Amino acid sequence: MLTSNLKKLLLFAFMIALTTMNLSAQGMPPRAMERIQSLKKVKLLEVLDLNEAEADKFIVKFNELEKNVTEKFKALDKATDELRKAVQDEDYKNIDKLNNDYLKANEELTKAVQFKFESMSKILSKENFAKYVLFERRFQEEVRKQIMEKRQDKDRPRKFRD
Repeated sequence: MLTSNLKKLLLFAFMIALTTMNLSAQGMPPRAMERIQSLKKVKLLEVLDLNEAEADKFIVKFNELEKNVTEKFKALDKATDELRKAVQDEDYKNIDKLNNDYLKANEELTKAVQFKFESMSKILSKENFAKYVLFERRFQEEVRKQIMEKRQDKDRPRKFRD
């Protein structure tokens, strides 16, 4: 049975994961996402300061869990797009199915994220799990900040040189 503090921490971590997935849904090119994920792993390993054996074990599990969450997010994104299209087209003949598909995809994503953080809490020490959760939060804030700055730069009129 999970303690109350661990449940709160897992809920917080779930919100962080949704932020990560939201960034990928905002039209970021796959190559950019790959670079961000690579940077994330390198920085995460620095923060956790694991020995080589622990780092290998961690990365294998991390990659597996991230892949699962990403797949579930893509399914939710697809269900969202289908629901959005039906509403925009005012095509409500299959709306019950589309609503249920969305709810199921959302539930599957929630379970995948929960499983990810429960798994991380089992393979990392309590101290490193706390560092992991805090790292996720800081990393996502920084990525979000960079994306917002890039978008603002795109929206600003450019000055031409003579």
